[in-house]
Amino acid sequence: MHAAPNDKRSEQRKLASTSPIFSGPLYIGFIHATIMIKILPLLSLGLLYLSLAFAQPPNTQNALHFDGVNDFIQTTFPGITGTAPRTIEAWIKTTANANPNNGGVQQIITDWGVFATGSRFTFNVLWNNAIRLEVSGSGLSGSIAVNDGLWHYVVGVYDPTASNQLSLYVDGVLDVSGNIPTPINTALGNMRIGQRVDGARHFDGTIDEIRVWDIALSPSQVAANFNQALCSLTGVVAYYKFDEGIAGGTNTGITNLPDLVANNNGTLQNFALNGSTSNWVQGVALTLGTGTTSTINATSCGPYTSPSGNFIFTTSGTYADTIVNAAGCDSILSINLNIAGTSFDTITETACDFYTTPSGQTLLGSGTFQDTIANAAGCDSVITINLTVNSNTGSVISEIACGSYTSPSGMNTWSVSGTYQDVIPNSAGCDSTITINLVIGMSSTETIFETACDSFISPSGNYVWTSSGSYLDTVSNAAGCDSILIVGLQINNSTASTIPIVSCGPYTSPSGNFTYTSSGTYQDTVPNQEGCFEYLTLNVSIVEIDTAVVQVNRDLTAQATGVSYQWLDCNNNFAPILAANQQTFVPDDPGSYAVEISDNGCVDTSACFTVSSGLSIANHSFESELSAYPNPSSDRFVIELGDRYEEITYQLFNLNGQMVLDKRSTLPIAIGRHKINLDLANYPSGIYLLQLKADGRSASIKLRLQ
Repeated sequence: MHAAPNDKRSEQRKLASTSPIFSGPLYIGFIHATIMIKILPLLSLGLLYLSLAFAQPPNTQNALHFDGVNDFIQTTFPGITGTAPRTIEAWIKTTANANPNNGGVQQIITDWGVFATGSRFTFNVLWNNAIRLEVSGSGLSGSIAVNDGLWHYVVGVYDPTASNQLSLYVDGVLDVSGNIPTPINTALGNMRIGQRVDGARHFDGTIDEIRVWDIALSPSQVAANFNQALCSLTGVVAYYKFDEGIAGGTNTGITNLPDLVANNNGTLQNFALNGSTSNWVQGVALTLGTGTTSTINATSCGPYTSPSGNFIFTTSGTYADTIVNAAGCDSILSINLNIAGTSFDTITETACDFYTTPSGQTLLGSGTFQDTIANAAGCDSVITINLTVNSNTGSVISEIACGSYTSPSGMNTWSVSGTYQDVIPNSAGCDSTITINLVIGMSSTETIFETACDSFISPSGNYVWTSSGSYLDTVSNAAGCDSILIVGLQINNSTASTIPIVSCGPYTSPSGNFTYTSSGTYQDTVPNQEGCFEYLTLNVSIVEIDTAVVQVNRDLTAQATGVSYQWLDCNNNFAPILAANQQTFVPDDPGSYAVEISDNGCVDTSACFTVSSGLSIANHSFESELSAYPNPSSDRFVIELGDRYEEITYQLFNLNGQMVLDKRSTLPIAIGRHKINLDLANYPSGIYLLQLKADGRSASIKLRLQ
C-alpha cells in the first residue's frame, strides 16, 4: 500500500507479482509455504520448462470516505482496557466544521469502551477543529486545525507513567500534552470507526491507515512513523490499511475492512459504496517501511526460478532471495528447495451430460477415473478424478415486477403479465429451464401520519424534516414499484430548564438514573409534556451539617455557624431545653447534653457531652450585661461589664478547649460601667471564648478574631 507510483519498490513489487511462489498476497510477518514443482523435457528442444500461474499481490492505495450522516465501521477489536498505555494513529482528510462554538459537530475518528464517565476512549476532532482525546467526562484538545481538506497524520498517546499522560500529535509534531481530571479506566467494548459507541457523532471525510498500539509511542517514534507505512507489527494490536475496492468505483459487495494483526476485522455500515463519497476512494501515499523476513519450502522437478526472477537453482539446498511483499516492503526470503519428480492429485468434479478430462478424454458417466497431464511446473501430474455426471433441471417461479421484468439469464425483458420460459445454468452447471409466472405491478399512493421529536427522517431516508406539515416521499412497494407517500407530520420540540435543588443527603435525579452525593451542577433528561425530551440542569446543593461541639468546662459551643440551634437533655429522652437555642449553652445543672442543628430544612444532632457541675442559684450569670466591640476585630476588643466590680478574673479559650490567656484585673471603684481592654493582635485568627468571674457571678462571651 501507499508506494509512490515511480518508486523503485514499485518495480520490485511488479517483479514479485509474477513470481512462481505466491498464489495470493504475501502479508507482513513470517510466511511458511510448501510448493510442488516438476520439470519435464519439452519434446526435442532439450530445454527445461517451468510455468506457474499465481495471483498478483494487491497494489492499491485506497482509503474510505465517510458521509458524516450514518456511515461507520464496527470492528471486533476489543480495544485496550483499564489504565493500560496505548497509541492510536490515523490519517484523515476533512473539511467538516467540528467546532461547537461555530455551529460545528464533533467528528469521531475511533471510539471504544462504553458510554460512561472515564469508561470510553474517544479519538475525535472537536474544539478549534483540532484533534482531541476524551474519556466521557473530560478530554485533552489540540490547537492545530486539521479540517483544511489536506491529509493529516494524527496521533493520540496515553502513558499512565508520564507526568503529562495524554499527548496529541499532528503530522509527526507534538501539538499538546497534559492531563485531564477524569480518571481513565476504559471498559471492554469493540472499537468503532467513524461513529461514537453510543451511535452519535459521525465522521465527515476520509480515513486511512488506522493503527492501535499497546504501548505509548515516544515523540521520536511518532516522528519516524510520519509518512511511512508499517512493515513490522511489534507492539501493534490492530492495523487497518483500508486498501480495499476500486477507488470511486462500484464496490457494493466489499463491506469488510481487514485487520492485518489479529483478524479483528471491521464491517462497513450504511455506506453507498459507489461514486466519490461514502465509498472506497484514493488514499494517502506513504513511504515504505523496513522489510520483513520469511521462509518458504519449494519442491521442483527441474531448474527453479527464485520469486524475484533474479536466480535459477538446479540443485536442492537453501537459498536467499528478496522480493517486495504486499505491504510494499522488502521481504527477504529463505528458500528451502527440493528438486523432485512426478506429482499426484485427486479432484472431485460434477458435470452435465458428459465430462472432458484435463487431457481431453470424454467421460459419459459417473465414477472414478485417472488422467495424466503436465502440471503447472511442467512435470507429470497423475490426477484421480471422482466424477459425478448430472442432468438438466427445470423449475417454476412466480415474480412480481414494476413496469418490466428482466429474466434470470438477462437475455429477455417482459412488460406484460404472463407465463414465460428462460434458461440458466443450475447448481451442477447444467441447463435449468425456468417457467416464470409473471405479474407486472404498478405504482401506488399512500397517506401516513407521523409524530416525532425535533426532527423526522423520511421513510426513504432521503429527507430530514424539522417542522410540522405535509410532505411527499417515495419508497418501493411490495411489487418493487414506486409508492408515493403523503406524510402528515407533527413535530414536537424538546425543552430545557434549570432547577435549584437543596437536599439533606444524597439526591436522586428526576429521571431516577443518577444519585448525587456532593453539591454541583448536573444534567438529566426526562420526558416533557409533548412526549419529547426535557433537558434538565440541576443546581444541586447537598446540605452537610457540622455537629461538632467544643466543651470548655461547663460551656458547650457548637462549631456550625449561620444555622439554628436547639440544645437537648440526653438524660430526658433528648427533650428540648427551654430557651436553649444559642450557639453556646451553659447548663444550670450537671447532666448530659447535645445540640440539634437545623440548616436549610435539614436537621442533625451532635453527640452527648457530660457536664459534671452546674450553676447554683447563688452563682448567677451576668452574660446579659456584657457587650464586646468591635466584634469581630482584627486585634483589640473592648469588653463592657455592665456594672462595677472591685476585682474580676477572666480566661480566654480557643475552640480546641485550650486556655490561651488567664488574668486578674483590679478595677477602681467608680461611678459608671467598667470595661476591659483586650489586645489579641499576636493571636491566630479564629473564634475564642472569654470566661469572666466577679463577686460570685460568672459569664462568657464569644469573640471572633479576623
